[in-house]
Amino acid sequence: MHAQDTLMPIIFLDDVVISEENNGFSVEDFVGYVKRDTTFYMGFKHLRYFSHDYDSELRLFDKKGEVIGMLKRSGFHYSDGKKAWILDDTIYYNGNIFKRNGDYRYYTPEAFDEVFFPSDTIDVSLTISDSKNKNYSQNMRDAKTVGFSIGTDDVEQSKGGLSKRLAIFDIDMQQYYNYTIREIIYKNIECYTFTISVKRTLSVKDQKKVLIRKIVSYFDKQNFNVIYREYNFVYSNWFISLDMDVIVNMDYVNGKHMPTEIYYNGFWDALFFKPEKAEFRLSNTNYLVVTNRGEYLTKNILDTRNNIENFKKDTLFYQYFVGYEIKLEGVNKYISNQAYLMHDMKANKDFFYFDYILPIKPNQILYEFTAFSKKKLHKSYLESKLKNKLKNSSIKINKIIKKEFGMIPMGFINEKML
Repeated sequence: MHAQDTLMPIIFLDDVVISEENNGFSVEDFVGYVKRDTTFYMGFKHLRYFSHDYDSELRLFDKKGEVIGMLKRSGFHYSDGKKAWILDDTIYYNGNIFKRNGDYRYYTPEAFDEVFFPSDTIDVSLTISDSKNKNYSQNMRDAKTVGFSIGTDDVEQSKGGLSKRLAIFDIDMQQYYNYTIREIIYKNIECYTFTISVKRTLSVKDQKKVLIRKIVSYFDKQNFNVIYREYNFVYSNWFISLDMDVIVNMDYVNGKHMPTEIYYNGFWDALFFKPEKAEFRLSNTNYLVVTNRGEYLTKNILDTRNNIENFKKDTLFYQYFVGYEIKLEGVNKYISNQAYLMHDMKANKDFFYFDYILPIKPNQILYEFTAFSKKKLHKSYLESKLKNKLKNSSIKINKIIKKEFGMIPMGFINEKML
C-alpha cells in the first residue's frame, strides 16, 4: 500500500470542498500535485533567468541576541538568457563580518552568496533537470532538494536519520502531522493552501523525532503555481541543532511568477562549526521589458542609444565611464565603508574627468573612470586612462573580476521627436 493511499483519511478540509465533480480533481490528486510540484522551483529559476534589481540585508547575532555584524547590498542581476551575473551597486557592512584576508568569518553569508550573489558568471536556463549540480556544495544541494521537493528524502546528508525525517508523507511520519487544505485570497489571487504542521498533542519525546515543524504552500487556483511558501525547521541531535524559519513571497511579472520577497531567520550549531544566528531579507523588484533581442527585467530603463534626431540641435556632450571590479593582492587602502565620489577631479582642453571608487570588501573594489567630453572618445582610449590611474595609485591587482563601459549622450530633447 502506498503512503499516499493511507494519507487520504487524515487530510482535513477546512471550509473547502474538493471533489472530481466540483474541481476536476480529488483530494488524492491534490496531494499528488503537492508532491510532484515543480512550479516553486521554476519560480527560482525565473529569478536567475531574468534580470532584476535586488536589495538585501543580513544581520548576525551573538548568543544574547545582540547584533554583531550587518551586511547590506543592492545592485543588479543581469541575464542574457544563457549566462547571468551580478553587479553590486552599493555594499555597506559593519561589525565582525570579514576576516583580514576578505573572506567571511561565518558560513551563513557565504551560503546566501552561493544562492543569490554568485561571484562569477553562471549558466542559466528554464530546463528542470533531476540531476544534481556538482558546482554547488553538498549542503546547498540538500537545501535545494528539501526546499523545492516537499516530502522527499533524497538528500546526501543522512546522519542521525535526517533523510527519514524529511519524508513527511511516509506512513511512519504521518502520526506526527496534521495535513490541512483551505482556501485564501493572496494578492487578489484565489488560492488553495496546503498546510503540514506538527500535532500540538505530541509528547516532547515525539517532537524530537520531527525535523519539519510546519510547511505552508499557497497554490494559485488557475494554474497550481506555488506563489507563497513558509517553512519552519526545528531539530537537535549529537551533531547538529537548528531552528529556522523561511518565508518566500512570489508574484507575477508579465505572466512569470518569481520570488519578490525572501525572509530567513535561523539558528544552527553544527559539529566542528561555531554556532550562528542570523536574519536575512531579500527584495527583488522586476519589470519585464520586451525588445527585439529578447525579454529583460529591470527596475528602470535608461535609453542611451545615440539618436541625434532626438536633440534640438546636437549633443552638448557625452558622458563616458569605464570601470573594473578588482580583487586586490592585499587589504584595500581605502576606507572600507566609504565610497569616493568625484575623486581626483581634473579638466583639460579635451574633457573633464574624475574617479569613482567603491570599496566592496577589504580586498575588493570597483574603480571607475568617468569623463565628460564634446568629442566622441573610443573605449580603448578611456581604458588606457583607467589603467594609468590604477598604475599611478599603486594598486596591486590580483584579478579583474568584471569590466564595465558606457556612453550617455547629454543634451536637450526635441519633444516633437518623442
